[in-house]
Amino acid sequence: MAIVIVEFTDDTETTIKASYSAPQDPADHPHMGEVEEDDPRYVAFMALFPPSNPWG
Repeated sequence: MAIVIVEFTDDTETTIKASYSAPQDPADHPHMGEVEEDDPRYVAFMALFPPSNPWG
């Protein structure tokens, strides 16, 4: 599985609020972490977004 760079809502690391393609400055994003694509927290985060439709 691929590793995903994420930002959690707080230091409990139970809920993901954003994902990034590269690490962010910890001074601006204090709750950064890495999870695998099949991590239940990441799966729940991605379920918030509808699938893309290339035909509009």
